[in-house]
Amino acid sequence: MTAPLEALLSELGGATESLWTRLAPDAGQMRRRVLFTAPEPGAGTTLLAGVVAWELSQNLRQRTALVEVNVRRPALAAYLGLGKVQGLSDVLDGRAELTGCRLTLPQAKGLEVLTAGTPRAPVAGELVTPAAREVLVELAREADVLLIDAPALSEGPETRLLFDQVDGVVLVLRARRTAKADAKRAASQVEAAGLPILGAIFNRYRPEVNWPRT
Repeated sequence: MTAPLEALLSELGGATESLWTRLAPDAGQMRRRVLFTAPEPGAGTTLLAGVVAWELSQNLRQRTALVEVNVRRPALAAYLGLGKVQGLSDVLDGRAELTGCRLTLPQAKGLEVLTAGTPRAPVAGELVTPAAREVLVELAREADVLLIDAPALSEGPETRLLFDQVDGVVLVLRARRTAKADAKRAASQVEAAGLPILGAIFNRYRPEVNWPRT
């Protein structure tokens, strides 16, 4: 059965082409770590991060790792048609080893995925603990590009705490929903951290459909 993300690629891939081509490291460039976030929940961050990861790995042949860190509302496994799988929360809670949670997809060679795992409330500061940092280091070790699918900036400080572990940020905005003031506030937070905004993309895909959201 086709995963929901695969079904959306033909409609969203073209809209993100300028973004995923820009995120690929140039020849001789060090590996790139990119954080995807939004000004507010429900913008479709997981969907866009998944599409970009897919396109980087399939069209540009970049070894790509995608990690979902929104443990409160995981959505990546559903988009990929994976069912219930263990992921980041299970690793951090000691229920699983990272090696058993790193997933490769038969239909997407070169793409490795770590979902958020078992849903639960986030623990303050857990994304900057040595254990969490080691997860990101391990995922990036064999990848050309590491994409981090993070919660919205308005949901608390967790996403901002990841700023020192990435090389740039992509902001996902929801057409007819994201207020201009909220978008400017999010951009200011990124720029204040000294990070470049590598792209800002409007997610216009079928707002009437109740897809899982970050």
